[in-house]
Amino acid sequence: MNSRIPAVAVLVACLVFLFGSESYTASFILLALGATETDAGYDDRHRVAAVTVAVVAVLAVTAVSDISDAVAVSAVTAVAVGEAVTYPSGGKRSVDSFTAPFYILGGGGAGAVAGFAAGMDAAVGVTVGFFAALTTVTARSLGTSLWLTVVVASVGAWAGSVVGATASAPVLVVAVVGVAGLAGGANLADLMTVSGASAGALLSYVVLVAGGVGWFVVLGTFVVTGAVTTAYGRDEKTEMGLAEHTEGRGFENVAANGVVALTSAIVYAAETDPTIEIAAGFAFVGCMATAAADTASSEIGTVAGEPRLVTTLERVPPGTDGGVSWQGEVVTVVAVAVVGATAYLAGVVPVSGAVAGAFAGLVGAHVDSVLGATVEGRYLGNSGVNLSACTTGALVASSFVLF
Repeated sequence: MNSRIPAVAVLVACLVFLFGSESYTASFILLALGATETDAGYDDRHRVAAVTVAVVAVLAVTAVSDISDAVAVSAVTAVAVGEAVTYPSGGKRSVDSFTAPFYILGGGGAGAVAGFAAGMDAAVGVTVGFFAALTTVTARSLGTSLWLTVVVASVGAWAGSVVGATASAPVLVVAVVGVAGLAGGANLADLMTVSGASAGALLSYVVLVAGGVGWFVVLGTFVVTGAVTTAYGRDEKTEMGLAEHTEGRGFENVAANGVVALTSAIVYAAETDPTIEIAAGFAFVGCMATAAADTASSEIGTVAGEPRLVTTLERVPPGTDGGVSWQGEVVTVVAVAVVGATAYLAGVVPVSGAVAGAFAGLVGAHVDSVLGATVEGRYLGNSGVNLSACTTGALVASSFVLF
């Protein structure tokens, strides 16, 4: 491994924490600057140039940091130890299904210990360390270069410090072992790729730690709904050439359906205004209802209905973007009702939140269909459409609280 690469990574992480403003603008600018950078695509001169641009950006937009030094220590330690315990497996610069668990547990555990040694509460240290490790594994599974990985880990660690301690340190450790195990099982069962499983583990841990068990149950309801409906009529879908995610769902799919849910969970944990907390819960349910309805209706409607284009009602072949059928509409209603009821029974939202979330899911799922018929393939890909729909569902649900 080139010795200059870790030095660059540490430099970038330190700059983020030394000069980052309270809006953390620097972290996100660095992410934007390096979003496509990989080890294979950049030589040392490019790396130096990218870091130089990043440094200029940091100095230009930030002033004085209010982030604890312990957070930086935890993030950098998580990456350093994670790389150390996985690199000997073959000198790979990205994680795979074998090395990911070692990276999560080794890097996250070391980050937690380092954070505690630097002055953090033990439970906060566990949250910060494993947020950093899970974020890092997701980045590395996509082939992200090491300097950008440290920046990503820093953002993950910051998010962990915002969430703080929501349970005791041992419980938080058990939780990460559990979600990592579930993600690994999904990968081994070919339900998710390595990047999808890594992103799924990150999403699950954030939702579980920031939102609580009830939030995790709602997320699980969406996952189970997606798995069951995807398996429905798989042979027929394959014969028709309409089977999707044959190698498992990847990062893009998890991110498109999960980024709004993850954000809602962090806002819920960090916000002290009761109104915003309630709105975040409503938004989470609206997002999950949209994702469940869209996935279920698409998978069932593909083989069980005679679709019509949502914008013109003309008959279209199965699998056409924006196609809807009465069978798919029934499945949509059932899916949003199941998510809403689960959210209420799990204590995530009151009855009004369950109803608002289910309604928002209907709206979001139909926005997905309209976007599929009008802009998908031209201006947006499938992931962009899914993200737009989930955002719509979250906004509609939260509007019942905010307006």
